[in-house]
Amino acid sequence: MKTMNVDFNTSIEKLKTQFEYHYGNTRETAVYLSPASLILLGDHTHYNDGILISTAIDRYSIIVTRKRNDGQIHILFNNHDISFELMNNHQAFKESHWLLLSIQKVICYFQENKKITSGFELGISFGIPKCIGLGAYASIQIGVIKALNDMFGWKMSDEEMVAISRKIELDLIGKISNLAHHFTAALSKKENLLYIDLRTNGYKNLTFPNDDYRIVICDTGLEIENPEKICNERIEECEVGVKGLRLYIWGIKNLRDVGQDFLQKHIKMIPQRVFKRCEYNVLERIRVENSLKHLKGKDYSSFGKQIFNSHTSLAYEYQLSSSELDFLIDKARQITGVLGAKMISCSPLRSTLNIVSKNHLEEFLEIINKEYSGQFEKELNIHVLNFSAGIKSTARSMI
Repeated sequence: MKTMNVDFNTSIEKLKTQFEYHYGNTRETAVYLSPASLILLGDHTHYNDGILISTAIDRYSIIVTRKRNDGQIHILFNNHDISFELMNNHQAFKESHWLLLSIQKVICYFQENKKITSGFELGISFGIPKCIGLGAYASIQIGVIKALNDMFGWKMSDEEMVAISRKIELDLIGKISNLAHHFTAALSKKENLLYIDLRTNGYKNLTFPNDDYRIVICDTGLEIENPEKICNERIEECEVGVKGLRLYIWGIKNLRDVGQDFLQKHIKMIPQRVFKRCEYNVLERIRVENSLKHLKGKDYSSFGKQIFNSHTSLAYEYQLSSSELDFLIDKARQITGVLGAKMISCSPLRSTLNIVSKNHLEEFLEIINKEYSGQFEKELNIHVLNFSAGIKSTARSMI
C-alpha cells in the first residue's frame, strides 16, 4: 500500500524559497491555498441543471503573488520562470502543461476586459493528485482569479469569480465542465458540505461532522482511455433522451424537469441505452433530495447509503465503473466505519472515494489494501484526506 501524504507548510516554504531565488525576495507577497473538490452526490447531473452535494478537500493549488511596477508578467512553475510582456502573452504557453494553459486563459480573459493594469509575479505549486479529476481545474482557476482580484482591487464577489472561472473552463474542456467544482473551491465552509442548485445557482452549506471522518481515495492506477470522450457521450445521450421525452410532455428543458413516474411510463419510447442514462439522472436527483433530509436530521448513516447507491447507479445505468471499482465498493460496504463510498467520476484514473470514521481509519486501510492486492495482485495508491474549507489567503507577508 502506497499512502500519499502531503506537508503543506513544507510545500509553501519550498515555493517561497523558489520565488525568492527567481525574484529576489518575498516581501509584499500574498499566499493562497485553493482546494480541490469532490462531488459526493449529483455526478453527471450538472448538464441537466442538477442538484449536487460536494466538499472541498485538503489538496491545494498553492499560489504566491506580488504586483510589479512594470509590464512584465512572470509565472513560476516547477522552479522555472516563464516571463512575457503584459500585452503579449497569447503565445507564451503554447503547447504547454494544462495548468499553465489554464493560467494563461485567466490572464487573457482579464487583459481582454482591460482589468490588468501592471505586471505581476505568480508562483504556483500544484499538490492535487491526478485521480481527483475535474476538481483540479477549478482549484487553479479560482486560485488565480482570487489572487488577481485581491492584487488589483477589483472587488469582485465570490459569485462573480465563480462565474468567470466556469466560463474560462468551458472554453478549455467543454460541456464536461462542472460549475459545482468552482462553487466548492470558492465557497465551502469549514465543518460543512456544500449543496448547489445549478438551475438557480443557489447554494448553501450543510452541517456535517467533518472532524469525525476522513476521505480516503483508493487509486488503482488504472488509466481510463479518453474519459472526456466518455463523458461527452453521456451528455449527448441525455440530450437525445430529452428530445424524445419532449414529444410526450411540453416544457421539458432538460432532465431536471422529468419525474420518475413519467420516465417509467415512457420506457419503451426511447432507446434502452438512452433510457438508462435518463434514469440515472432522475434517480440521482432523488438521492440528493433524500440526502438533504438525512443531513438536516443528522441521519448520517442514511446519507452514506445514498452515496453507496449512487455508485451502483453509475455502474449500472451510466456504465462508468469497472470490476476493480465494483470490488472496492463491495468490500467497503463490509468494513466497519465506512459511511459511504463510490467511484470518482470524470477522473483519468479508476479510483474510489470513501468516507471513513477516523476511529476505524487504520482498520479500513489495512483491510481494503489486503483485499484488493489479494484479488488483483497489485497494491493501491491511497490518499487520506481531510474535509476542507474553500480558498484561503494570508495577509501580505514582509519576509
